[in-house]
Amino acid sequence: MIAFDDIDVDFRKGWPVLETIRKYLCTPRIITLLSGDLHLYSINVRKQQWYNFGKALLKNEYDGCDNNKGQYTHLVDEMENQYMLKLFKAENRVKLFTVDEALRRAEICYKIDGKDIRECYQTILKNCGIHDKKHIAIYENFLMNLPIRSQIHLVKSNLDENLKENHSYDAFMSQMLSGNIDVDLVSHSYEMTTVVILRYLINSNMLESAYQLLPRYESNTVNSCLMGLFLMWCNSAKDKPSLVFDYLMRVGFIRCFAEIIMADSDDNTRLLKLCLQSGVFQTNTLKGMLGNAMAYLYDDENLFGIGIFFPIRGLSGRAKNTNVDALDFVFKHKTELEKKLAYIPAVMLSFVYKNESRLYYSVYGILSAIGDLLRAKELGNDVMTTFNELSLLRSYQVSDKASSSKDNENEDLPEPAEEELEENTARFKTELEEWVGRVNNIQEAPFVIGKMATRFCYSQRNIYQSLKEEKDGNNRPVVKLGRITSLSLLELLNAILVEEALVNYDFVNKNEDAQAIDGLNLNNVRTSGTVFENNLKFIYENGASDAIPLTKVLITCPLIYPYIDPTSVANMKTIMGLDAASLPFNVNACLDQVTLKSQMR
Repeated sequence: MIAFDDIDVDFRKGWPVLETIRKYLCTPRIITLLSGDLHLYSINVRKQQWYNFGKALLKNEYDGCDNNKGQYTHLVDEMENQYMLKLFKAENRVKLFTVDEALRRAEICYKIDGKDIRECYQTILKNCGIHDKKHIAIYENFLMNLPIRSQIHLVKSNLDENLKENHSYDAFMSQMLSGNIDVDLVSHSYEMTTVVILRYLINSNMLESAYQLLPRYESNTVNSCLMGLFLMWCNSAKDKPSLVFDYLMRVGFIRCFAEIIMADSDDNTRLLKLCLQSGVFQTNTLKGMLGNAMAYLYDDENLFGIGIFFPIRGLSGRAKNTNVDALDFVFKHKTELEKKLAYIPAVMLSFVYKNESRLYYSVYGILSAIGDLLRAKELGNDVMTTFNELSLLRSYQVSDKASSSKDNENEDLPEPAEEELEENTARFKTELEEWVGRVNNIQEAPFVIGKMATRFCYSQRNIYQSLKEEKDGNNRPVVKLGRITSLSLLELLNAILVEEALVNYDFVNKNEDAQAIDGLNLNNVRTSGTVFENNLKFIYENGASDAIPLTKVLITCPLIYPYIDPTSVANMKTIMGLDAASLPFNVNACLDQVTLKSQMR
């Protein structure tokens, strides 16, 4: 018996060894064992068959005549097939099954360090925030079809406490490097994790389909990259809650426009330009990224007018005539805290070439501010100082096509007022700092965050369209800023609750008589918050509040509840059993004095 191993990977020496076996060892008196990848052996044989034609023949008959190309390719196919059948007889071939195939074909068990391999993967995935059987099956199906060496390395590097800190995705390092994924950048700065993910998805033209980082593609290389990015993100985000909002904004928000930009072409030039102009590939503030993105999107009505930016009247202080429903006029005599809260979602776009500016409101401004506050805490910066900076109204310049584009973030009116020592400001500061301190480990998998972002984006468009259809006594559409902001935030909470519940509800401790998850209303908020309130009630009545950790955190966020209709806030407090004196701040009634402009641009 003579055994040969690893011949398939050496294209220089492989062919002489195969020829030696064919010429001298094809006898019943000798048992020859060859191991390796049949596909690699096939490539080795084809390489030699093309070489055997000779340069002169290929130059004159293959390169010189297109009609002969198919004929020569067919000859190589046939010679390669016959050679393989002669050397590797079909009846003697023994295929080694993957772990997944072996488990399906026989009642056997694979163990690594004494633990069943399925249990190992379930532990890894649960540590990444995945509990539902549907998505566990997607990841298991990919992982259990990997080479056994890769599986052993993956399990050990994720379950060994001494290894998983820095090596959780090492099993996929080669594929990630071949996909131009800058793994070293993430090792040096966790803040770049989402940037690296987004750049790979855009460069691969997969942002629309692969933004959930699920390994379910035909290409094993693509699946390996997505799996590596998934483990990389989970490793970075386990004690960095700001990355949840970073993913919502950099991946989720940008994807809202990707399907429109890429609808008629696979060319990602415009999408890349949006990312570059908005600074999404840099570790700028999320609020600044949003403003720059809006300035870039403004020139395209199909992108800017999808219903997630709300146009309101410009500042009264800058107008020729006083606008009684302008944001600054409505809050003129309010406390400094209320003014700051009012300006958090506001973004001003300026047009230097027209000496004009326009004001917009967006719930994405609130999401951005939350992410920036959490990031400030992680970096050791003062949270209240960051809040004050975020409340400054900034102007973002819409690029003049006749001039060069530059960094377009500039502070604009109104001027920051003198800081007043107010009792409610001190209370808000305490509440904000306590809330940021409570947000430690929000363990949400990227596919859940991606689904939240997509559900919210589409449903928010529907809210805007539904409210535009309502008319006043003069048959004119009147959309109040307070109402649309409140409904949009309730839909944000509903989108997060639904997606969290769908993956967590069946795997948390509930009441003994708890209803099935199909009792949850999967519809979106449109013209009232009843859908969300009923869903929240369903979760709490069934004792399943542990299934919605991010929803609970955001309901009590001092940058969320102040914008929601007080009646809905009171209903949420009752459902959650919160103290009547909790969640004390609210600017919704003041925002209701501001009406949206009828034209988006």
